[in-house]
Amino acid sequence: MLSKSKILCLYSLLYILTMVSASKLPKEESPTQIYLLGLNDAGKTAIFNSLLGRNFTLSQPTIGFNLEEVRYKDLSFSLWDLGGQCRLRALWKHFLTENANGIIFVLDAAAGKKRLELASKVLHETLQKAVIPEELFLLVLANKQDMDDKLSAAEIVDGLKLVGIKYEWELLETSAKHNTGIVESLERLHQKFN
Repeated sequence: MLSKSKILCLYSLLYILTMVSASKLPKEESPTQIYLLGLNDAGKTAIFNSLLGRNFTLSQPTIGFNLEEVRYKDLSFSLWDLGGQCRLRALWKHFLTENANGIIFVLDAAAGKKRLELASKVLHETLQKAVIPEELFLLVLANKQDMDDKLSAAEIVDGLKLVGIKYEWELLETSAKHNTGIVESLERLHQKFN
């Protein structure tokens, strides 16, 4: 079993290697970069797999990140699924650079208002600390819509303090478990980045 410090070192090394290899691409060939963020247990990896056309399965927490190329119609983009545990969130700002085109922020809509408050704090801190372009697109996915006791879209917009942020944003309701809202998410990304 690896210690936490070794995991973080490995995570950082993988990031550096990935960024070095990506930086060797000529600028016109650099793919659209989308980052999947959110608190732990929000369903990021399930959304990640759904966007890739994979079936829903229960997944383990992401230690580090997953990176895949997503193709939808004539759009191709790199999708980064970054771990959402507290100790990994501090590393998000190192991924989010001027090359970031979009963030998909996944929220567990059934987790309650306390978790919504924490998600809002994490989202705003990340947007403030990262060096990202002003034309960044923020797609918020209110996941776990299949649950009975979920927050409304209005409660989420208000709780995340989305009105007034400087980035273009949109909120979509999803359920990775039932694969609802996934095609709509891909369509929205296609409209924005194609």
